[in-house]
Amino acid sequence: MAKPLLLDNIETPHKSETCQNPNSIKASAPYSSKFESTFDELSRYKKLSYNTSKCLLDFGTDELHRSLSVKIYNCGSRLGFSDGVLRSANFCRERLCPMCQKRKSLKTYSDFCKILEKLSDFAFIHLVLTVPNVPAGELRSTLSKMEKASTRFFNISEIKSAFKGIARCTEVSYNSNAITYHPHFHCLIAVNKSYFKSRFYIKRDRLQFLWSVVWRLTSEYDGSQRSDLSSFLRSYKDDFICNFSLRSEDLLQLYVAKADNGALPEIAKYSVKPLDLDLPQKERARVLIALYEGLKYKRLIQTYGVIKTVSAECKINLDSDEEFTSIDENQIAFYNFNYRLMQYEKGD
Repeated sequence: MAKPLLLDNIETPHKSETCQNPNSIKASAPYSSKFESTFDELSRYKKLSYNTSKCLLDFGTDELHRSLSVKIYNCGSRLGFSDGVLRSANFCRERLCPMCQKRKSLKTYSDFCKILEKLSDFAFIHLVLTVPNVPAGELRSTLSKMEKASTRFFNISEIKSAFKGIARCTEVSYNSNAITYHPHFHCLIAVNKSYFKSRFYIKRDRLQFLWSVVWRLTSEYDGSQRSDLSSFLRSYKDDFICNFSLRSEDLLQLYVAKADNGALPEIAKYSVKPLDLDLPQKERARVLIALYEGLKYKRLIQTYGVIKTVSAECKINLDSDEEFTSIDENQIAFYNFNYRLMQYEKGD
């Protein structure tokens, strides 16, 4: 059976592709700000981390990649539980580590839930912004351009008037057929509950047009101008952007839908999905290295408006890693990972 097409399959210029409506993905429960991993789940991701480490060790191209391999290899080798809850762990917090990736995704989901609980007076939209796929060598520069382009896009007056808050999450997927990378933004948008029947409502085609124009202008920037890219984009007034003459073939793929509980996990996912890649080890290593080089030092979650305000009020840092509450070690049951048997065993 063919896999269903998900939002990450929206790749420009493959306009024949469709995506699964996030409203059709039903959440198993209402918003919950708690996040916990079962022991079995942690064991599974530890094995995936081991495979990722071995992949980087065997096919890494320099000492940095081999050092990264060692960190991921040792990640989660000792876990501490109290009353069935994870209380202690030696996580490496590397972006390419499957174990840390999973924990980060759960924390981001939890943080989003806390924010949404404080924004009950708003409705929410799930917006996906895409650009054409790029080779590995252009991934980092493309992401930088996308960040600046999205800032200009969200500051267009008609969009700024309608969108009261934004959480922009960077995600990158890999197209193994074309050997290209697909950077895109998953955005959680807060709007007034009256938005869908108000004069501020913006149709999908309009959003698609405005994003495509901004990206077209971004693509014209070659660095030879006296101003930086942000200033270059600001030099184009809203009237110019809104009345730009754009060919239909230059329209980028864009998805927008009213968000429900089912859309939240899609937005909360962390930035890379190497675990989903069914690839030979050597190719997988090449993809992992490209993602590492493209995403290092990048801020992958950016907030604006009421979402930024509530995040600050609740002292939520969407980019931070989880912190464990201090607890007496005598109350903790520790488990060590046996690399020979590939399983956790009760420790001291």
